[in-house]
Amino acid sequence: MTARISATRPHVPAPRGGVAVPPRVALTDRDRITLELARHGGDMVLGAVLRLAGPPPGPRELVDHLAARIGRVPELTYRPYGLTGRRPYWARDPDFDVARHVYEEVRPARPGRAADADLAAVLGRPLPEDRPLWGVWLVRSREPGAEGYALCYRVHHAFQDGLAAMAAVEALFGPAPGAAPVPFGDADPGGAAAPPLAEPEPVPGCLVTVRVDTAELFRTARAAGASLHQLCLALATATARQWAPLAGTAPLRANLGISLRRPATPVRPIGNQVGVLSVELPVDERDPLLRLRRLVRGVPGDRLVGRGRRAHRLRARWPVLDRLALRRAIDPRTAALSVADVRLRRVLEFAGTPVRQAYPIPVLVPGQRLFIAWTSYRGQLHVTFRTDRPTPGLDQLPRLWRSALDDLCRALDD
Repeated sequence: MTARISATRPHVPAPRGGVAVPPRVALTDRDRITLELARHGGDMVLGAVLRLAGPPPGPRELVDHLAARIGRVPELTYRPYGLTGRRPYWARDPDFDVARHVYEEVRPARPGRAADADLAAVLGRPLPEDRPLWGVWLVRSREPGAEGYALCYRVHHAFQDGLAAMAAVEALFGPAPGAAPVPFGDADPGGAAAPPLAEPEPVPGCLVTVRVDTAELFRTARAAGASLHQLCLALATATARQWAPLAGTAPLRANLGISLRRPATPVRPIGNQVGVLSVELPVDERDPLLRLRRLVRGVPGDRLVGRGRRAHRLRARWPVLDRLALRRAIDPRTAALSVADVRLRRVLEFAGTPVRQAYPIPVLVPGQRLFIAWTSYRGQLHVTFRTDRPTPGLDQLPRLWRSALDDLCRALDD
């Protein structure tokens, strides 16, 4: 059950620093294609689920918190106009009200994985087009006396890409102005180790999650001469290779999101600024170490940067070719799955309570079998697996991911 908070009109402070937003921003071809995919059944809403310990706040407390910080992200006051016309655009909503973007979700009491239940509680919730296309959901358990809750930031992919969405999350839930910096590790501000939240059995649905220690991942990546991103691609390859719905699919291609922004330029806050790189995953390779080395050769970091620059030039000079390339890349017949590395660079908190876990919410193109997204936060890698429909064997994905890491570690030891 979702409840919306009654509307008020909190004061929106003037922007302080950051990227200036022009009065009107035209929708790009990517924005339009993303909206079109949503109309054809795709869930093109991304974001993050932030999990915190302790008793949940009241909705009014969340509204006041967001109202005090919305000036850090003035783009969140922009809504779409003219979507049925030839020149749609984003512009400031004259009726903007923070309370119209805050919702409360009470998830059923069940003994399953709390993180999975929190994500499942907000999937498919609409983002009305008569206001800016984002929202924050307060998710709490129906179980009396249950502690722990989630804050879920969701935004339409036509309005923000993953990089801009995470920047908005950091602005809304980063440390308060003037507060002492919180170390980006496993310790709380007071220095005590963060107690792990429970991770019991999966909840049936279209997604599951897994957490692994990033210290082990970094040790493995250094020993193999790979980056953390390349290591996660290898784990995704091994997971897809063993997962029954994709096992035997060769060649297996994946869509990898790459930024189209110019190097060293600020994040453009509005619009989809992400391209798609098609990567062939070496699922035919049985040896986990050779599999990783093939990915290191095939997906070097400098290649991703160069591909992003070429895609930026292509979009500027030949927009028709750019649209054709994008449509082909997101065709589920071209790639059976997508992968994304979503970056968080700050410790998050709400009302002085640190966020314990941060799971990405990936979009899902209609007909695509699987999306794997991961983010590194407070010493742990948080991975979300999402399918286009309830799929037999979905609950095996976390075990396969952990098993792939164990196999790679054993191969390095040998």
